[in-house]
Amino acid sequence: MAARGRSRARLPREPTTVPAGARDGGGRHARALPRSLAESLSFRRGGRDRTRRAATRDRAHARALGRRRRDLRDGPVTPARRSEKLRAADTIVTCTDYNRRHLIEAYGTPAEKLRVVYHGLDLERFQRRARPANATPVILSVGRLVEQKGYEDLLYVCADLVRRGQAFTCAIIGDGPLRGRLERLVDELDLRGVVRLPGRLVGDGVLDWYTRADVFALFCIEASDGDRDGIPNTMIEAMAMELPVVSTRYSGVPELVVDGTTGLLAECGDRRALADALARLLARPELRATMGRAGRERVMRDFATAACIANLECIFRVDSHRDGAAA
Repeated sequence: MAARGRSRARLPREPTTVPAGARDGGGRHARALPRSLAESLSFRRGGRDRTRRAATRDRAHARALGRRRRDLRDGPVTPARRSEKLRAADTIVTCTDYNRRHLIEAYGTPAEKLRVVYHGLDLERFQRRARPANATPVILSVGRLVEQKGYEDLLYVCADLVRRGQAFTCAIIGDGPLRGRLERLVDELDLRGVVRLPGRLVGDGVLDWYTRADVFALFCIEASDGDRDGIPNTMIEAMAMELPVVSTRYSGVPELVVDGTTGLLAECGDRRALADALARLLARPELRATMGRAGRERVMRDFATAACIANLECIFRVDSHRDGAAA
């Protein structure tokens, strides 16, 4: 995210591009912005390349800067130039505390410049519906079929659960470059009839699966090219729908999932521990319900769109007022 000001006493009037991520996080922020701030900023969806272009242009009046963690490590900008831009910014907004620590450790960014504003979620849309009493528990995962989502680990864990005699079905909602590879692995592990890959769904199609599911699983890892998730938006959605989460202690995930309270966490690649965690939840519906309620409360407290936008607006206003006082 980048913002630049024309007046040191007021919020910026000049439209500034604020790129969104791969999903609709930026769009949700744009729709929820108060009029006073929305009039000062323009939003566009753009993905990684546009994010890089917007964040690496020379901005003589740059007042705030925020980027995905991966984009801080690659792209056409040299580390020296990137460090220069971070030093020039008065305020740097990032979406996880994991990113904040990275900026301090890797770039020597002063902690007082950094602010964390989580991705907000529309809690009116994502709220628990009447959940059917499944004769067979349903494990759900939602995300792009890419390496950092850990779907190969999920399939091997499903095969382990089958060997243990655990009854369940698993649905992986999404599409991407690994689809063919995952379909072949489903066949190799003899998981036909247990694991489904319905493809990409949107809107009510995804909400219906959140409603039908009993547990949400997403085993985040670092991809071979260094790509990684921060806090996956679908994980926030699942918790808002009162689903307990099984995931990994990686990147920003522990900032959302409180191990033992809103879900269960294991180390990346520890398939046995991940299988144990899923087996525990699949066998205990009362634990699923307790963790699910705690998960919704967690999202309501720190990930509601209104609160996140209020935090962002406050950052812009404080920065603007500080500039005005210095003028």
